[in-house]
Amino acid sequence: MTTATGVRYYLPQGLSQKEKNRLRVQNRCKECSEGLSGWMEKPGVFYLACHRHDRNHHEGVAKQFTPPSEKEILMRRETMDENIQAHRALAVKGVPLTGLINQEQATAILKTIWKDAPDTEVYKAAMLCKDFGLHPLMKHVFLIKFKDSWVTVLGIGATRLMMSRQGTFSYIDDTPRVMSKDEQERIFGKVDEHKIVAITKLRTKDGLEAQGYGKWAKTATAYGADKGNSGENMAFIRSERNAFGRLFPDAKLPRDVEIMDEAYLPPVSVERVNTETGEILGEQDEQAQNQGTSEAPESTSPQKVADAPSSPSFAVPPAQGRGAPPPFVTISKEDHDYFVSELKRVNLTEEQGRKALGGSVQVWLTKHQGTTIQDAVGEVKVLNGIKD
Repeated sequence: MTTATGVRYYLPQGLSQKEKNRLRVQNRCKECSEGLSGWMEKPGVFYLACHRHDRNHHEGVAKQFTPPSEKEILMRRETMDENIQAHRALAVKGVPLTGLINQEQATAILKTIWKDAPDTEVYKAAMLCKDFGLHPLMKHVFLIKFKDSWVTVLGIGATRLMMSRQGTFSYIDDTPRVMSKDEQERIFGKVDEHKIVAITKLRTKDGLEAQGYGKWAKTATAYGADKGNSGENMAFIRSERNAFGRLFPDAKLPRDVEIMDEAYLPPVSVERVNTETGEILGEQDEQAQNQGTSEAPESTSPQKVADAPSSPSFAVPPAQGRGAPPPFVTISKEDHDYFVSELKRVNLTEEQGRKALGGSVQVWLTKHQGTTIQDAVGEVKVLNGIKD
């Protein structure tokens, strides 16, 4: 039912009382942001609407904002600090931190971050970056070690980026979410008691719709569970990928590559970064930095091994004097538009974003040399308590 104020949110058939109450508590009235109540349109047909719906006739629901916990904020800040250190090191070597990169540049970045990864996985990830316009430092591609083997993993953000190039889309019907038993019966003909089953519904700006499904074994432990990842989240991601493939059937998507939420993947490793100078260390540099002698326990900083054979083959820009001020960072129109659109997506204005960064995006990027516009957006979200 559509009214002058919005679209009525009907509860799917087959939901338990606990599931209905969860939806009621986790959402708010779309018109006034007040709490919701369950209403009956006719026997067997229920919907959620404002708790004063009988007087104000408000329709529609919106997700309630839940601020992140102090632990989550601290974890994000630690991850951001580590990423900033790695970005500074790569900036010193003249490697692009954003934008399109070629296979050779992608290989150099991947080998610097994941030094123990086998060449086959590095090659596979580098080809993904080249073919699909991805960048490891923008949390698009990860190399993860599972037990004794390495795998290439795409961040869910990379998948959304590739799909956004096909056209504008939005998520509808409060998805992704876990499917009700009634939905499973209607679509699959039976209920899967052993797996978490999720559904994602998408709609383009032209009105085309598609829905996808994803499953995750209830007994399986999701990677990153210690950071808050869950089987439900993994099922959501798989259903989203399935929906993308149906909505944009002609889109070129990587095959046989696992997709995960980058929020639960380990941060960029800085094992090979000298955190004082920002230099990327070769193996000989690392040994020199870690080596201690009994005769000289108070030795000064380790001697840098120039042009060590094991060092990444980056083009090194002319060195600046230690006392020289950092170069002022400017941003492109594309970066500006990205900054504004990302903030708008979480209901923040550009002015709020600049204020959180101390008044200027460029000044913040200059102060934090080696960071990217994505880091700036992440900082704004953290400072505003937004979990995205």
